[in-house]
Amino acid sequence: GGEVSGHPSERCSGSDSMDPREKNEGTLDTSVRLHMEGLQQSYDALQLEFQQQQELLERRNRKLQEVRNQIHAKDLQLSALRHEIRIKDALLSCLQDEERQHYEIEDFELQTLLEKALSPLTAILTRQMGTAGRGDQVVVQHGTPNLSAR
Repeated sequence: GGEVSGHPSERCSGSDSMDPREKNEGTLDTSVRLHMEGLQQSYDALQLEFQQQQELLERRNRKLQEVRNQIHAKDLQLSALRHEIRIKDALLSCLQDEERQHYEIEDFELQTLLEKALSPLTAILTRQMGTAGRGDQVVVQHGTPNLSAR
């Protein structure tokens, strides 16, 4: 005889029948593959998000540098204006000092001229005072001698 031995599942040699372990391994492979594909998609999405955030950070850094440059330029302008104010204050002070000296010189010159002009007049008045005993009276009003006879 032609007797068939072995387990009944061994007797079936069809392509439809699979060992349960093989069926489990196939399902596991598919599950792992799907999980890996999901992880790859998540990784790709994270990479894209990272790249977008990196570009955003670079744009913000450029903008921040522009603002820093503008602030620095304004600071320089402010320093220049402060310096200009100090220079103008010093010039104004010098001009005021010159003006004050000019008036002092004018006052002194005017006083000298008045003294020179009044010197002969004083001499005349001094002589007149000597004759004042005879009835002439010399009156000085507002700095101007007034000769009047009684």
